[in-house]
Amino acid sequence: MNVTLKISDELGKRAEHFAVDEGKSLSAIIAEMLEKLLQNTDRKGYRASQRQSWALIEKGFAGGGQRFVREDVYNR
Repeated sequence: MNVTLKISDELGKRAEHFAVDEGKSLSAIIAEMLEKLLQNTDRKGYRASQRQSWALIEKGFAGGGQRFVREDVYNR
């Protein structure tokens, strides 16, 4: 896949020098960085957990059947 990136000239020059020092192409360096970034990321699992958490929050938690009013709890 070909991707076009817009970066500053200074960043581009620094990245090219880094790639040369590593003996790799700039494309290979960027691909490795993306692979590392995404390696342990399970977005589907994260999103499913997030939805489940929000559902629990919306449902509420058992509090012994008694509802509290903030002012009563803090004796105001």
